[in-house]
Amino acid sequence: MNPAETITRSTGDWALRFLLLTLAITPLRQVTGWASLVRFRRMLGLFCFFYALVHVSSYVSFDMVFDVGDIVKDIARSEEHTSELQSH
Repeated sequence: MNPAETITRSTGDWALRFLLLTLAITPLRQVTGWASLVRFRRMLGLFCFFYALVHVSSYVSFDMVFDVGDIVKDIARSEEHTSELQSH
């Protein structure tokens, strides 16, 4: 497998995991009554931001080599595929 793709995918996966964990803190606190969970919300949010930043940076630098035209084309192509999947 391509090392650049591995880095981009794994950091994106971890960013998504940390985002979901961060968003789950408040409902989990309300259901369980564990007020101490709030202390971890900011830390998890910062982890999410860090991994998302590394994900975007690796995509722009490794995959697209800072070519803005290719980045715009790739995003437009991704949006077309997403809209096709949603229509089915």
